Amino acid sequence: MEDYKFTSRTIVVTAMTGVAATLLLGETTHSALYLNQKKPIEPEQVFVWKETRLLIIDEISFASKEDFVLIHQLLQTLKQKLQAAYGGIHIIFAGDFRQLEPVGENKKPVYKENCPEFKDWTNCFIKLKGMHRFKDDPEHGKRIL
Repeated sequence: MEDYKFTSRTIVVTAMTGVAATLLLGETTHSALYLNQKKPIEPEQVFVWKETRLLIIDEISFASKEDFVLIHQLLQTLKQKLQAAYGGIHIIFAGDFRQLEPVGENKKPVYKENCPEFKDWTNCFIKLKGMHRFKDDPEHGKRIL
């Protein structure tokens, strides 16, 4: 087993929206992974990810196919593992695909796209059944769904 130090960056908690990131005491996925950065990844940014072993991304339903591809590519660079899916780190994608879809023109939910980064590389998922969100008001839930 590889030795590593447990630091504040061993587990990186992010969310696709600023509100969700704040509620999780994390950061936005775009900020943490430099998704909007136009220049190449710098050595200092690689160093920040050196001890990271787990990435949590909440509100994943906002991510498009292009986001998944970019997340994969950036993590390969940040972890310096260009042959490994997502740079070889574990990722927990959390969210409700029936809640909100990606924002932007011509952006489709990732489950409607040909996206191996999502469909082929996910090795486990948990599907919740029932109306958990409306457990205290099932009649309201029926009207919405």
